[in-house]
Amino acid sequence: MKPIAEMTPAMAADGFARSYSCAQLVFSHFAEALGIDPALARRVAAPFNGGMGRCETCGCYTGGLMALGARFGSCTDNDKQSRKVVARKRAAFEAAFKEAAGALNCRDLLGCDITTDAGRKTFKDEKLSQKVCVPLVSRTCAILVPLLDEDEPSTAEAQTGEAAARR
Repeated sequence: MKPIAEMTPAMAADGFARSYSCAQLVFSHFAEALGIDPALARRVAAPFNGGMGRCETCGCYTGGLMALGARFGSCTDNDKQSRKVVARKRAAFEAAFKEAAGALNCRDLLGCDITTDAGRKTFKDEKLSQKVCVPLVSRTCAILVPLLDEDEPSTAEAQTGEAAARR
């Protein structure tokens, strides 16, 4: 996999200023290193903002899962090895994310429900995007770098020789 630059809080803030969501920022940050067009990554991740629109599972987390799936996911029939790798990566990511953020749900992370008028007002008035979301995008990307860098290719990569070419 290609080297991955750090996602700084300034980069995350710039992405939010350009109307990208947390899921889009996390997944597209890793796109080029994963051989994916960043614009495609942003389109794929677009529906996952705002806790999938319900203030539930954080878009940083779902964007991270997309990156893990793109790197280690199965794409051939009966690829049990890749499924095991993805399960290990997902568990490690979930544990690290919860440790860093304290929760997986937007509602818990933000302390308000952005699906309500009152919650949206709180989000805006308290500048929660800058206080919570920006640093969380940066932290999420930092959590993912070592998980994505580990040389544990999917069976599909091994079959196509991509894993051997990386070594």
